[in-house]
Amino acid sequence: MEEAYANIALQQVFTTWPAEDRERRFATEIIYGVIRKKNYLEWILGRLSRQPLAKLDADVRLILLCALYQIIFLNSVPARAAINEAVEMTKKVSHRGSAGFVNGCLRSYLRKQKEFEIPQRTNGPITYLSLTYCQPKWFAQWAVRTWGMERTEELFAYFTQPAPLTVRVNTLMQTRDEVIGKLASRGVDVVKLAVPEGLSISRGGIAAIREELQSGILYVQDEAAMWVAHAVSPQPGETILDLCAAPGGKTTHLAQIMENQGEIIACDLYSHKQQLIWDNCKRLGVTIVSAVVQDATKENPDWQKKFDKVLVDAPCSGLGVIGRRPDLKWRRTSKELKDFPLLQQAIVERAVTYLKPGGRLVYSTCTLNPEENEGVRERISQAHSRLQPCTISLENTINTDEYRFWPPESKTDGFYICAWENKI
Repeated sequence: MEEAYANIALQQVFTTWPAEDRERRFATEIIYGVIRKKNYLEWILGRLSRQPLAKLDADVRLILLCALYQIIFLNSVPARAAINEAVEMTKKVSHRGSAGFVNGCLRSYLRKQKEFEIPQRTNGPITYLSLTYCQPKWFAQWAVRTWGMERTEELFAYFTQPAPLTVRVNTLMQTRDEVIGKLASRGVDVVKLAVPEGLSISRGGIAAIREELQSGILYVQDEAAMWVAHAVSPQPGETILDLCAAPGGKTTHLAQIMENQGEIIACDLYSHKQQLIWDNCKRLGVTIVSAVVQDATKENPDWQKKFDKVLVDAPCSGLGVIGRRPDLKWRRTSKELKDFPLLQQAIVERAVTYLKPGGRLVYSTCTLNPEENEGVRERISQAHSRLQPCTISLENTINTDEYRFWPPESKTDGFYICAWENKI
């Protein structure tokens, strides 16, 4: 599970596991809970086990982490029931000695749980941040260096809160008001977002809108991500390139703003992601998109000076979506924060050559790393004097050539958007 994307791994399990919805929800809660709290649970387990965690059998270790999560965080599960279930599961995947080890560790926790106190902020600020908010220690160190202690704790605290469920209304099919009326008639509470097509589902959850999602009337998308298409300012009849497009959320948003008039070329590096773009376009009724396989760092001679607008929603470290994708934080490394800007700059350098004179280039990421955001913008601006920062208008009040979404303030994912105009 640690090596796979959590959502994909769970979907694969559920396709072959004949379980009821209640059991699936319970399993999902435990798996995601263990992923979110991984380092805190391992910190406790490391104090309970005489063996180094790295030497524990992987299945036994996972059973222990799941049981600890249930005991500590799920009031609905009696501790002894969690222990008994963990012991029985261990017997199925290992030997009797391992079952005794699991039983001993978990019962030891019940006796000593008051001893597991996280170090105070004043005694060890990095350890405090890492264990209290369940973030990798390297990330806590980097964040404090970048933003300071107060701002880092503000961000980490926000990441522990449930991510809001926000959706984009597909105006190719229905207006936002029509969708609101339809959902209200079923008792689904919705709130209009500042972005024109956006809604927040405040009661009912994903199950309440499954019909609209399947039919393409709604598309799950964070509010900050919805603003990216508006920053591009697409117009009906234009030719637009979405250079890093999969799975197609921003591509289809561009198309609906264009009223399905014009042409969009949407690319990705892999053919299976190309298929995701096709699938989303079909479901949402988008007919002006051509999905192609293309390495965004490689030249395509047919695209030179061809496009009115180019969007580079670049691959990035994803530090802005850690609250929504808890598995991501355990896969990232500090080295990647230095590697991503090189890739991003190479993609933007290629994108510049595809712009028509007077064309607009928009760069966006879902990270909070300044080197991937302002750093890339500064280096591109210095390298290309013909690229002039141009205004993007967001939320009807903000007119700027770059915008940062800071999650605790914007109540969205962390995002960065900037734009240039090709003056030649």
